[in-house]
Amino acid sequence: MLKWVFLLILALVVRTQAAADQEVSLFQQGLQDFRGKSYDQSIARFTQALSEQKILKDYILLYRAQAFIALKRWNEAQKDLQDINNVDSHFKLILDSRLFLAQVFFELKRPAEVKPLFTKLLRKVRHTEDEPKVLFMMAKSDRLAGTGKGCKYLLQLYKKFPDDPSVQHWDADLDKNEFLGSPTECKYDLDDFRERMRALLWGGLDN
Repeated sequence: MLKWVFLLILALVVRTQAAADQEVSLFQQGLQDFRGKSYDQSIARFTQALSEQKILKDYILLYRAQAFIALKRWNEAQKDLQDINNVDSHFKLILDSRLFLAQVFFELKRPAEVKPLFTKLLRKVRHTEDEPKVLFMMAKSDRLAGTGKGCKYLLQLYKKFPDDPSVQHWDADLDKNEFLGSPTECKYDLDDFRERMRALLWGGLDN
């Protein structure tokens, strides 16, 4: 009896390993197709990979969503990205999925749904390279949704991240600098300007 149980367990282990190997292989092929801009083919590979062991499920969903985005299939991209948000994923993976999801919501003319994606994440990304990306998305959400000017977030970009590509073209007058094609009209004071100058000096961008 124990012999048959052992053989059954061994067969299950072998089958599971084979499924995992197939998933990895399909993911790698899909990734190669994606990088070669063969988006339809990559979607087919990723979809097939999702029918296997699902060890790489979150990563497959993220790349399949990006392929959908490249093809402007916004609703399908939204579903994949929200599926990532519904599982216990790595923080960086969740953040990336929400940055892409924000892009999708903007394309779908649903800017009010963007800001809630980042409200709880803002604290976690403070003092990281991802903070300016989140600040920019939250400011854009406020502006396009008509819920405010986003000045709370634009001020942080102005004084803490003057070298970020999204605001690198700004000068000292925050209120006159353009955001989404219009002046920010955001208030700032001398202390804010001084903090901006310190950031510029620290980054060697004052020349």
